[in-house]
Amino acid sequence: MNYRDGGFRGVRPGAFGGCAVSGVPIPLGERKYGRVDLQEPYVNPEAVLQRHLPSAKRRATEGKAR
Repeated sequence: MNYRDGGFRGVRPGAFGGCAVSGVPIPLGERKYGRVDLQEPYVNPEAVLQRHLPSAKRRATEGKAR
């Protein structure tokens, strides 16, 4: 996939793209999160945080343990 502002262009045939963090398949019509500058799709907002703020996930996990 070639990700662009407001859309994407397929460079290979297929119906899915993989999340850059988890590898979870994302149906092309359901892709909502991504970074155009890095050409990375994400399956959900949590994956975005995990990729760009790794300590945020750690803090969230620590908060639940208390």
